[in-house]
Amino acid sequence: MTLHSAHWGVFCAEWRDQTLRVAPYPADPDPSPIIGNITTALRHRARVAAPMVRKGWLERGPGADRARGIDTFVRL
Repeated sequence: MTLHSAHWGVFCAEWRDQTLRVAPYPADPDPSPIIGNITTALRHRARVAAPMVRKGWLERGPGADRARGIDTFVRL
């Protein structure tokens, strides 16, 4: 397994066939239980799988916009 780190701690991860296996770093005295969510978050329907931007931002640029919060998103 290869070591990785995120804001919730250090963990080990590896691909086996098509499955990502994740485990807390063995020397971590208090590993976060959130690490166990990495594998389910990878393909979860709520995951943003590609960079997105509001359509209004593309058309009118940054700043206040009445469509903000209801605007559609465009994949970049």
